[in-house]
Amino acid sequence: MMAMSSFQSAAVFNSPVRSMKEELTTILEAMRAAHAELADYLVPGDRNAELTIAKLVGILERREVVRAMRSLHAFEGPGAPQLALAEAN
Repeated sequence: MMAMSSFQSAAVFNSPVRSMKEELTTILEAMRAAHAELADYLVPGDRNAELTIAKLVGILERREVVRAMRSLHAFEGPGAPQLALAEAN
């Protein structure tokens, strides 16, 4: 197996595919956190809708989440590679 030069390895780690994976991971983590907040809200007992909404906004409007969403929208632009999602059977 040939060793990659530092230039080649930098290109691999800075490729759009890696960036997309990182962005998807950031968004998935935010969705998990938001889901956990909603699950806590749905537990019977003392509920505070305003606090729950504030927590959800706080999660979904974090700088890295907004940046990830914007980056993924850039991947959807003209000339961007089309990604096929596997269908669940």
